[in-house]
Amino acid sequence: MKLFFGEISNGKAIINDEEQQHIVKVLRMKDGEEIHVTDGKGNVVSGKLLIEGKKANIEVSEIKTNTLDFNPKLHIAIAPTKNIDRIEFFVEKVVEMGICEITILQTEKN
Repeated sequence: MKLFFGEISNGKAIINDEEQQHIVKVLRMKDGEEIHVTDGKGNVVSGKLLIEGKKANIEVSEIKTNTLDFNPKLHIAIAPTKNIDRIEFFVEKVVEMGICEITILQTEKN
């Protein structure tokens, strides 16, 4: 399943120019291949890829909306470094991301 990030509005999926170029030039996807686009908010569009030159569009065949509340309890582990500032920065950022629990690992080389 090829899943890309884009905007979903009015039954259409819009992916930016950079993603379109990635689809056409890097992945070399073919006209008519199945493609999925998510907006990061639980909505997923399925459809067929329409390639016109260097542009890629999507012919939407199905729209799925996720209405379930999914709040996972995330846990992360880290081996401490000699620089305490890095650990403080790490803790600050993972808390901002929503990590619920942090474990400091005692490893052989730390």
